[in-house]
Amino acid sequence: MRPLQDYSHIRGVCYNPGEAKDQETLERHLSYARRLTINSTRFWMNMDSYEKDPDGYFDMLENFMSTC
Repeated sequence: MRPLQDYSHIRGVCYNPGEAKDQETLERHLSYARRLTINSTRFWMNMDSYEKDPDGYFDMLENFMSTC
């Protein structure tokens, strides 16, 4: 049996951008994460937002990843 891995160094959050999709708000949210020493994010995908504007949604997701 393999020994258990120690993942205690991972500090993560689930990020839901909601209606705040502008760059200034995103950078402010990520600055909070930095101060809290968050080192992992899970992006909360919203199907309704995606269906309304698939290309815009992927642009927003790409921007989120590059800003992180």
